[in-house]
Amino acid sequence: MTGKFGLYGATALLLVSTMTATSFAQETTDSVAEETKASPLLINADELRYEDQNQTIIASGNVEIFQGDTILHADKIRYDQEKGIVTASGNIEIIEKSGNVIFADEIELTDDLKQGFVDSIQILFTNDSKFAAASGDITGDVTTLSKAVYSPCKVCAEKKNPLWQIRADKIYHDKKKKDVIYKNARFEVLGVPVAYTPYFSHPDPTVERRTGFLTPRFGSDSELGTFFTNDFYIDIDPDKDMTLSPFYSEEDGLMLGGEWRQRFEQGALKINGAGVVADRAMNDGTVDNDAFRGYLFANARVDLTDDWRGGLDVQTTTDDDFLRRYNISDEDILKSRLYVEYLNDRDYADISGYYFEDLRPESNEDAPLAVPVIQWEKYGQPGQLLGGRWVVGVDTAKLERGNDETDSFRFSTKLGWQKETFHQSGLVTSLELQNWIEGFSAQNIALEGGGTTDTDDVRVQPIGQIKARLPISKNISDTLNHYIEPTVSFTATTTNANDSVVPNEDSRETEFDHTNIFSMNRYTGRDRVETGQWLSWGVRTGLNSFDLPENDFFSFAGGEASLFLGQSYHFDNDNDFAEGSGLEDKTSDFVGNLNIRPNNVLNVDYSFRLDNQDFRARKHDVDLSLDFDGFAFNTEYLFLDNSVIFDDIEDREEITFGMDYTRLENWKFAGEYTRDLTSNGGTVDSALSITYYNECIALTLAAKRDGTDRTDISSGNSISLTLDLLSLGNTNPAVLSQDLFGEK
Repeated sequence: MTGKFGLYGATALLLVSTMTATSFAQETTDSVAEETKASPLLINADELRYEDQNQTIIASGNVEIFQGDTILHADKIRYDQEKGIVTASGNIEIIEKSGNVIFADEIELTDDLKQGFVDSIQILFTNDSKFAAASGDITGDVTTLSKAVYSPCKVCAEKKNPLWQIRADKIYHDKKKKDVIYKNARFEVLGVPVAYTPYFSHPDPTVERRTGFLTPRFGSDSELGTFFTNDFYIDIDPDKDMTLSPFYSEEDGLMLGGEWRQRFEQGALKINGAGVVADRAMNDGTVDNDAFRGYLFANARVDLTDDWRGGLDVQTTTDDDFLRRYNISDEDILKSRLYVEYLNDRDYADISGYYFEDLRPESNEDAPLAVPVIQWEKYGQPGQLLGGRWVVGVDTAKLERGNDETDSFRFSTKLGWQKETFHQSGLVTSLELQNWIEGFSAQNIALEGGGTTDTDDVRVQPIGQIKARLPISKNISDTLNHYIEPTVSFTATTTNANDSVVPNEDSRETEFDHTNIFSMNRYTGRDRVETGQWLSWGVRTGLNSFDLPENDFFSFAGGEASLFLGQSYHFDNDNDFAEGSGLEDKTSDFVGNLNIRPNNVLNVDYSFRLDNQDFRARKHDVDLSLDFDGFAFNTEYLFLDNSVIFDDIEDREEITFGMDYTRLENWKFAGEYTRDLTSNGGTVDSALSITYYNECIALTLAAKRDGTDRTDISSGNSISLTLDLLSLGNTNPAVLSQDLFGEK
């Protein structure tokens, strides 16, 4: 006898056991359920029929089977309960817990949906990579595909073959280990075989990090000749990894390098470096044959408590030219630092030791060892003392050079008080008082007439400043506001506070501009301080839009524009500022800034300094950026009058252009060009890269020209090609974190 029930034009649900049936519900019920220890099958279909003679369930029309985290869709299924076999046909989709989807025409599976045989199978991963095969066997976590191909590339309607694919006699996909293994694999480009290997493996597309080779890069360089590099990434633990970076060049041979990264519960560590045995050109024209050359960079940080943290930054190299020769870094001065920091509410402390390496070829002075360098500041609560707040601070620095060169030590203490008052008229006034007590000790100080001397000195410097500003604003329309804010300050301190015998270590250059015109000391450090009395004034005016910013070049929605112009006047006939600083005369140069940001597309920032007598340009610094609909452009222009550049005899004028263009689908163009605009100038450096990318490949051709000459580096060209087959290995694997150390 055959029992049968069905619901036509509606959905029927059937809950059945994966074991042999022990009971069956009546024909008039809407579902069939059995209580067993195994996970039940939940069947959803337009029509269900049960044949109790052979214990078989037949479902047709939009069939869905739910088994744990796995869902099977098909036009028709036949479930033999006695044998525990599910046979499906027509538009089959199996959605796995991982999100991967299996497509097939016919499939035969065990009722736990974990084992079976599939005809004409395709597997689609969550990143759109896919397998396709004539047939497949599913055994637990391993799927075996016969006469199969793998590719992450899309296939266009007019093209039969993807851009690249791997074809193999057998492909084994282990879902638990997330491995893909090929037997007799052929790599094909547009359907044409270009490489063969009897064995090949890679992580499946869901893996974010796995040990293996990364993207290779090869090219040619005017200094190194032909070069090739292929990093090897090692996934050690979830909290640590390592990258080995062999680099072979025709000129220098094999350079071995690598990187170690590790996270701790309370910190992080990153070490990278490289070394090579190669010839090195010396400054005197000789060659040091088979010299060891290399570098080491390291960063370590540890959170000691909630308020204290310590760290170590290391930058060192064997010689002045190594980093530039291998395009590792363009830094001229390397800085290594050992430090402990404290930050709590309004308290800050920093205890550091610094070691510097000066890589500039024209520098003959030994870089100092600065140990210790201590900074500490503590602020009181606003209004806590006489309506204002107090501040205390300590600033020390000890510099050692050895070799009978200048050594120095400075210990500075600060006691201060500051108060800001808002008046009913809109005027804002502030009063700040400070008293500095500083001790200096220095040895082997070079004298102008020859010889050296030692010195010990104490400086006491009380200083006070009163500042007033009057912000005035007016709405000139429903969406636009105009404001103007004049500011004036008067600062007074002692005269003749600078002892010319005390070595000037931290105040050699003065950057006088709109950002420090109202500062109480416009030197960059404490070895030299501003003395006497001076008046500073300035006015800022501008427009603000109340609208939300827009990505429209011609819109001022959400935009702003501002202009500042200021100047200082020293009451003393003499001050200690160097010629060209802009502060050497009683009346300073004019300083200003113009900023225009009309929308999210355009931003222009222009800082300038004009001579106080004839308005001759002493400094121009322009930064323009444009970012609109896949096109980004920036330019930086710098002009410094020769009087501004200490120890220089001519003006400095330089311009840099940069561009990124991504408006063309699948293409990215990037370039940069820097030129020295002085009479003896020329191209400083230039670079261009062209990248083609899609869902399965990234191909980058990069070219660079360096126009500078150094002892071991001549101006010349470099060109490189990088091919990244996405999903087989990436030059930027998602490991640990993109921001390993964050801001210091």
